[in-house]
Formats: sequence, C-alpha cells, structure tokens
Amino acid sequence: MSEGSEDVTIRVYTYLNRTEDPLKILMAIRNVIPVSEEDEVLESSARYVKWPRLVIYETQGLDKLLKLRNAFRSNRVLDTARMLLKASARGTTMELLLHKQAALKGHIVLCESNDESPLGVIRVEITLPPHMFGRMNLFLDWMAPKTSRGKIVKEVRYGELASALKSSETTTTGRQS
Repeated sequence: MSEGSEDVTIRVYTYLNRTEDPLKILMAIRNVIPVSEEDEVLESSARYVKWPRLVIYETQGLDKLLKLRNAFRSNRVLDTARMLLKASARGTTMELLLHKQAALKGHIVLCESNDESPLGVIRVEITLPPHMFGRMNLFLDWMAPKTSRGKIVKEVRYGELASALKSSETTTTGRQS
C-alpha cells in the first residue's frame, strides 16, 4: 500500500441473490463507494455458483469515502453514522450496514442489522492503518462529526486527516473544541 490516504482500505460486501441483476448490485455499490469491476475480489469458490453468492469489492483511499461522507450530511444522519461506526470498531476497522434497495436508488439508509433490508445489506468495512488505533476519533470527526441541535460541533479537515494517515508521528493540531 502507498502512504497517506491510500492507507485507508474499504471493503464492500453484499450477497447477490439468484433473482438479482449483478450489474444493478454493482450500481448500488457504486452509489455508495466508487468501485470498478477490477476491484472485485474473486474467491476461489467463485466458479462454483452458490446462491446467494457473496460479492466483495476492495478499494483504497480516503477520497473513496467522500460520497458516503457527504450523504451523511445531506441525510442528516451524522450522529447515527458516528454511533454505528464507533459501536462496530474492532482495532482500526469499522463497518456500516446499508440498505441495498435504497442504495440502488441512490439513497443512503443506515441499518443496525441484516434484517432491516429484505434483500440483504451492503456491508462497508473501513480499515485505517495500525498507527491510527488510538486516534479513531480523528477519523470519526472527519467522517461523521458530532452535532448539537443539528449543527456540527467540530469537524476535522480532509488535509488534517490525510496528514495523520501518512505518519504515526503526526499529532492532531488545529482542532476546534
């Protein structure tokens, strides 16, 4: 992996049901995270189609999260997104569950469980570099900052987070309280 924002790895998982069009599922995923067909991770058993089939895409870069980040703001779900990301944190990995059918229509709808999306969820797994372990709030303050009465309390700038991702020695400065 290269340095900087490329150290952010995004893996997107969903199940493709027999009745679903693979191109529509790819479109639903692209409505959330910009991936290409080349980003698909083929499992060794992929040649033996089993239904539902797990589809995985992997991409890298902080910029790949911009569409999702902006959707949190426009849908006014920053606090919910932050809570779900924090609750799912394992080491430097966090995940979100998104409603698959809503994503196909270009909408971001957060789910707390697989059962909330009849055809299954789109699982977005975000992994930061190991040196970010004690600094996950820096990422959260960029991706889904805290709000009070609908207003963002503090927000980390893209450049500040990108700098922190580049080096484990970078300190968080210039943040508002």
